[in-house]
Amino acid sequence: MKITRKQLRKLILEEKLRLIERYNEERVSELSEYSSSKSGHKLMQEGIRVAKAGRSISELALEQTGAMRKGLNEIGQFVQNLGGALENINSVSEGSSTDSFPTVSEFKKMIKEIKRLER
Repeated sequence: MKITRKQLRKLILEEKLRLIERYNEERVSELSEYSSSKSGHKLMQEGIRVAKAGRSISELALEQTGAMRKGLNEIGQFVQNLGGALENINSVSEGSSTDSFPTVSEFKKMIKEIKRLER
């Protein structure tokens, strides 16, 4: 049986596509592997503690007035969001991992409040 160059190329491309599809189906992201490991579970437990610390900071802010209240509230919110993201790291899907973490602008806002308190 003779195979033409065109037929051979078509067979190779079909096989390549089949292998790529199989690889994508079997592939597990590194974050998924980590979150199911022992150290991933420890990270999630620490995330719970971090979130709890953020809530405590926010509660302390309620006892303050003025700039200190605002500053502590910003810090508490940031820490709470960070802890919540770490706590739920196993539910993060590939491509959407940055949705639950605090943003750079939130981080900058917190730093600005800290600097304001230092004056």
